[in-house]
Amino acid sequence: MDARAENRGGVMKKPSKRPHSRPIRIRPAFLTLEKRSLLTGGPTGVWLGQDGHDFVGPSSNPGPDGVQDIHVAISGLPASETVAFAEIQGFGGGDWQYHGPFGPWAAALVQNSGSTNADLYFEPSQVETGRPFQITLKYGDGTSSDFWIQGGKADPTLRMPQASLQASWLGQDGQDLTGPTAAVGPDGFQDVHLALSGLSANIPITSATLDGPNGQSWAFGLNHEGDANAELVRNPTDPAKADLYFSPRTDLNGQTLNLSIVYSSNQTDQTTLVAGHDNPTLAMPAPSAIAIDWNALQASWAGQDPAPPGLVHVNVSGIPAGRSIVAAALTDGIAGSWAYRADNSSNFYADPAAAPLTLQSTSSSTSTSTSTLSFAPERSETGATLTLRVVLDDGSILATRFAGAAADPGLAAPLPNSSSSAATPSSDLQTLVNTYGNIHLSAGTYSFSQPLVLNQPVTITADPGAILLFNQPSGASPWSAAIKINAGHTTLEGFAVRFAGPVNWATNVNYGPAVIGTTDNLDSGPNLPKPDLLFKNLDLQSPPVPSGSWVEAPRLLRLATATSGTIEGNILKGGTTEFLGGPWTITGNDYQATVPNTYSYAAFAGHQTHDLILQNNTVQPSGPSGKTWRFLVLTDSGVGDLVDSNDVVGIGPQNSDSVQANATEIVLTESYQLHFEGNPSSLSADGLILQIPNPQGEAARPGDIVAVLSGPNAGQYVQIAQALSPTAYLLQSPLPQGNDAISISTGFVNETYSRNTIDARGSTIAADMVLIGIRPPGRPPRRRGRRAARR
Repeated sequence: MDARAENRGGVMKKPSKRPHSRPIRIRPAFLTLEKRSLLTGGPTGVWLGQDGHDFVGPSSNPGPDGVQDIHVAISGLPASETVAFAEIQGFGGGDWQYHGPFGPWAAALVQNSGSTNADLYFEPSQVETGRPFQITLKYGDGTSSDFWIQGGKADPTLRMPQASLQASWLGQDGQDLTGPTAAVGPDGFQDVHLALSGLSANIPITSATLDGPNGQSWAFGLNHEGDANAELVRNPTDPAKADLYFSPRTDLNGQTLNLSIVYSSNQTDQTTLVAGHDNPTLAMPAPSAIAIDWNALQASWAGQDPAPPGLVHVNVSGIPAGRSIVAAALTDGIAGSWAYRADNSSNFYADPAAAPLTLQSTSSSTSTSTSTLSFAPERSETGATLTLRVVLDDGSILATRFAGAAADPGLAAPLPNSSSSAATPSSDLQTLVNTYGNIHLSAGTYSFSQPLVLNQPVTITADPGAILLFNQPSGASPWSAAIKINAGHTTLEGFAVRFAGPVNWATNVNYGPAVIGTTDNLDSGPNLPKPDLLFKNLDLQSPPVPSGSWVEAPRLLRLATATSGTIEGNILKGGTTEFLGGPWTITGNDYQATVPNTYSYAAFAGHQTHDLILQNNTVQPSGPSGKTWRFLVLTDSGVGDLVDSNDVVGIGPQNSDSVQANATEIVLTESYQLHFEGNPSSLSADGLILQIPNPQGEAARPGDIVAVLSGPNAGQYVQIAQALSPTAYLLQSPLPQGNDAISISTGFVNETYSRNTIDARGSTIAADMVLIGIRPPGRPPRRRGRRAARR
């Protein structure tokens, strides 16, 4: 399953790789229709074939691709109108559109103002030999016309005259992206570098194959033959250019190499080049050593301020007298990462997602000085070991580790004010939540024609029988949530949420619309910290949809911009409960699937979670229902999560389903972020500083996994404490010595799944648990290929 297409519970549309084919209503005697156009003075077209123009490619977005377009000359257009839309349909299949929707390949139309002539261009999708095409034109005044043309010859691989693939030999210039086998990653020896030009700029490359003498072959992308790995890197500013790297086995000087490129459109390119000298045993230069002094620095936990912003203070000693801290990084290896820079121009490297770390005070003695660093915690650090790295003004690097202690991330935000109010169904609840910190609802129905917005911390409790009923007026602007939470320490307890009819939801809100949602991308104003949200004993149900519909249910709880909270004892019927980070406690809830005519990809979905407790929940359809595909989806990463004693029945694909989705897993963890795979450049003598060549993916972050893939230590892994640069990492514990292949990836660590019941009877395709990226104790990530012994 593609995590990107899943979009954390939703579905992203992907570009079409071929023109959208659909049944075409063929009118009898199409040539008669063409003659009729001539007789009635309507527009006509003439097939000019591929004559050196390139306006469009195999995409819904217009733009050249290096392949010659088919050119149709149109005449007989009304002089007073311009063409606003054009569609070309091939006899037997194929659909191209000018100013059309996403899906069909784009066409281009060139028409001078007031002219009765125009030129229409579209990308060939197959070898054309002379089939007819129907062309439909719509004008600015709303009128339209259509006519047929007789097609001719066209070749989907015919490049523009100036767009021929070329490759040049740059030799070994200090790059190492590949090794001698099909396994990905560097091997410590310099690659041969080829410069490519004349590529089809707007089409992804599926594969590239380089064939040399004596059966030698290297492959990038699809590699069914198991050839030695090659890496192709497109130029980000000029995608018609790229760099190809491969690991030579012999000196190829004077030999002819054949290069073949295959694009996602199934178009191909070929060229040849003559190799220069290379040395297969030319080693990469060793990186400069990184010196870190662990002996001078000491740090200790000094407590947390009791009021917002609730900063934790760390006392730092052992800094030489006369020296000052110019940069510092603090990490807990779980969720927290903080950085300080005295000067924004400093080249100090830290986690790009690091939160602020402040230097509050410094005092000096005759030999050393003491400083205080402060940060806002993301979790209680009881039992955690934190790593502190500081850079002094002379460039020296000092580091230490120290024990964490109790912290309350909820102190980052203010509590509700102490004022209270009772509410009845006739009360203006929006005014009350803007004024009071505690509101109690009596039984009855509270009606709303617009979302209820909670801009300050508030506690809303209710007597049994209290219902918030939302009725969106006809023509109202789309809603991103019916109840919007814009402040932390908000409690909602004891009432039901219902809808009088369907809702026009906003479709462009991050993570999707919701019955209850936190601040989203459509809101103006600051996105304040939202810790310690509480949802207890609620009865939430998403709105009905018209009969015959089949749409994704809105989220019941969309908590993407909240940081922590509790979801306890609720009745949930509708879409996903979605959350990020942690700590989150989700216990004792009764999820009853979606309302009829709707579906949801998961009952619960979390991203980059830590300290999650998902326990004692019941998940089973109740009454008339739509479809829920999964019980739980966790993506990207997780640390210290507990999934325990949940009872799941009737969730997931069933043989009796009349609809299908790419969602056969009932419990799914997804982590596909590989940062690096191959041989490292160096490992310090203490095993704590790892250096690698350029990563294949994004730079790794604190908490990511370094796993040994080959050699006697295969199966061991350690976590990254801090990133010293995109190619250098400080590790939590020593990595075993050796130049064995490693991988660096993001995943799930210290996760617990226990005592859960998953009843998938009635399905022959459901997978109860698919735990991708989970790191069991003492086991590495799954290897992507066999790696040969080091040369």
